[in-house]
Amino acid sequence: MSAAVSVIGVEHTGVMVPDPPALARWYRETLGAVEISRSTDDPPVMFLSFGGGALLELIPAKGDADRDHVHLCLSVDNMDAAVGALAAHGVALEKPVFTAYEGSAVAFFRDPAGNLLQLVQRVPNSGIHAEVYGS
Repeated sequence: MSAAVSVIGVEHTGVMVPDPPALARWYRETLGAVEISRSTDDPPVMFLSFGGGALLELIPAKGDADRDHVHLCLSVDNMDAAVGALAAHGVALEKPVFTAYEGSAVAFFRDPAGNLLQLVQRVPNSGIHAEVYGS
């Protein structure tokens, strides 16, 4: 049997929303969330923290079809090794590994039930890396 992907932990859950800044404000005011990161896009992708490590990602939705993009993100420290391990288990990526803002390597794939999963290798010293891993 092939080796499993070496997952560090759950980094975030991503959800599609019509207005990330408005929903982020609700999470801050109602549940005490703290904004950790915001992209320069308009509207922005936003990351919120509730403490304890894992984050909530608010992604701008363009319509109801985008609601399928809800995903669980798992953090890895070696994207090449992780993608190789997935391939050894017969798992295909949704598209090639790409670079997200802050320079992080990102890959999407699906589990056997069709759920969307994400792998991310964060750039050290990024705001998200510091919040989740304390460095």
